[in-house]
Amino acid sequence: MQNKVATYIRQQDLCRPGDRVLVAFSGGIDSTALLDILHKLSASLSLTLAVIHVDHCQFPGSASNQVHLRAKCRRLRLPFFGYRAQSGDLDDDADEASMRDFRYRLFDECATQNDCRLIATGHTESDQVETVLMRILRGTGTSGLAGIPTCRSQRFVRPLLCCSRSELESYLRSRRLRWQEDPTNNDPRHQRNLVRHQLLPYLRSHFNPAVDQALLRLSKSALRDNEFIESQAKTLLKQVKRLPAQVTLPRNQLDLLPDAVISRLLRLMLSDLTNSSASLELAQLDRILHHLHKRPPRPEWSLDLAGGIAAGASGNTFFLRYGHPQPALGFDLRIDQAGETILPDGAGRLRFSKKKIWSPRQASAHMVFFDAEQTGFPLGIRSAKPGDRLDLWGGAGSKKVARLLMDAKVPRGLRPRVPILVKAGKILWVAGLRRSNFAPITAKSRRILAVEFLGPGDVKERLNSGR
Repeated sequence: MQNKVATYIRQQDLCRPGDRVLVAFSGGIDSTALLDILHKLSASLSLTLAVIHVDHCQFPGSASNQVHLRAKCRRLRLPFFGYRAQSGDLDDDADEASMRDFRYRLFDECATQNDCRLIATGHTESDQVETVLMRILRGTGTSGLAGIPTCRSQRFVRPLLCCSRSELESYLRSRRLRWQEDPTNNDPRHQRNLVRHQLLPYLRSHFNPAVDQALLRLSKSALRDNEFIESQAKTLLKQVKRLPAQVTLPRNQLDLLPDAVISRLLRLMLSDLTNSSASLELAQLDRILHHLHKRPPRPEWSLDLAGGIAAGASGNTFFLRYGHPQPALGFDLRIDQAGETILPDGAGRLRFSKKKIWSPRQASAHMVFFDAEQTGFPLGIRSAKPGDRLDLWGGAGSKKVARLLMDAKVPRGLRPRVPILVKAGKILWVAGLRRSNFAPITAKSRRILAVEFLGPGDVKERLNSGR
């Protein structure tokens, strides 16, 4: 058994020579075998061990159990760290997930305080079977079917995932080592106990005597698929642009991807954005995929998903947002001379230059030319205001600036970032969209004022797609 575990540790590259490992020890079969095996292997693997026990205070006598475990570690000459749940840490009828979160937090804190790079837990092949079955019953994707990872967060390692619980029990008996049964392992309030003691025995006797091996094969197959999908998604994650409260990706990057890769990429994007456990549920992913696959594609759409998550597209930009980003702020600047002006709030730049020669072919929605003598400095650059109107080029009347922005499908949140060029209160140009009929260049024009909008990608791209 010791050779089997040592081989598994090396194959999975779970530790390095010189590592200090904190061993989670409850006193049950799994953790007793884990501690004994690692203790026997510590010299050959060049490991230094420490031990942690967390008393959840969920049954009478739990305190004396910790005293017994401490004494055992003293005999092994191993450092022992014992913790007990205090009032308010856990409810009297705390569920399995609450107790797991509580002890894992203590594991992590203890490892950090005592310079332990790794935390070893006693998860077994039998736990893997139970976990996969429980996830099937709840409904899960490929990553869930992969089951318990051998290593998590580069800190938690499971050296016994190659061993069944019955193998470990036989090992302890052969070593004449005692263990203590945790009364909560038979508590029917915990779903895992129902699966372990009722559902799995029923499946073995009525459906498939080898159901454990079948579930393990399913887990290994899912793990292989999951690793491929994860690698593809992580490669694409490098192209994601990170902004405050949101991440974006060119929409065309998603068009040819399989749904499995898109779904994983979206989850990685959210994880990268929130740096927390916030996640996208299958129903949320389905809603996003439905909009991404619409043909013809909608130029703009947005979904408000549960948990403060929003997703959508604007032009060729797909975004994923978490929380409530600050709205774009307006601006009002005075320009006194030629040169380049950087606009606030990431709205881009405007470049002013005087010329003697120009060509009408140079004019575009992002570069306009005026008679310099009629415009002259100072000029103003500001955000749109209620009631703004633009006298359209060519004498085609006037139009509200708000209507121009709406017709161009500029998202409401980006409209305050579209620069408006003004002279003495008169609008000369809505940058990126339309210029006015003011100060046209004629044969009598001696000097020309060129103004170019060097907008940020999201504003400029939105204006391009909306014209």
